Amino acid sequence: MGWFTKIRRKFSASATQDVAPAPAEVESPVVADGPAEPSSAPVPDVVPESEPAPDVEPEPQSAPEPVAESVPQPVTGVEPVAPAERTVLDLSGVDSVRVRIVATDVLLGEEERESVDRTEYLVVREPADVDAVSTLAVFDGERKIGYLSPAKADLLVPLLDSMPADAFRIAGDPDVAKPEQFWAFIPRVPALRAHAQSLLADSAAR
Repeated sequence: MGWFTKIRRKFSASATQDVAPAPAEVESPVVADGPAEPSSAPVPDVVPESEPAPDVEPEPQSAPEPVAESVPQPVTGVEPVAPAERTVLDLSGVDSVRVRIVATDVLLGEEERESVDRTEYLVVREPADVDAVSTLAVFDGERKIGYLSPAKADLLVPLLDSMPADAFRIAGDPDVAKPEQFWAFIPRVPALRAHAQSLLADSAAR
């Protein structure tokens, strides 16, 4: 073997040691097309328990207070016409409606109620001053026993003011099924208006 052959073998062996082996090819996994299969691992049926609502007792509600009956308040400082000086006009024959007299429990005691003549009453404007707030008081003779309600007074006062009288006689209801209550018959507004116009016409004709 010549020297050239020895050098060639030595060079080939050295070159083989300096070259790193190529990495082996790794096959990539094949992914099948389509949706992934669900996991077969069991899922525990655990539902979180909600905390029970505390037992709260509702606050007791107080019963509504009864609405007090509207009672007219007389105006002080203005005196009505004295009973002896009153000019009385009879309205008992005018078409009327039955209404309750209010404030009788304030003006009458239990014994006084029994002595009231319930067959007829006098209605008197109180006070007599037309510039003041008007109310209609109800009298049994010369004794005041109550009032007509403010709503009724508002309807009647303008018509009563147009009549030549200071007091007006109306019929009462003698029914004593409830002795603590007093009832009267007051003229209906259309009938009272017609009556006032008739009185005015008679006065103009004289």
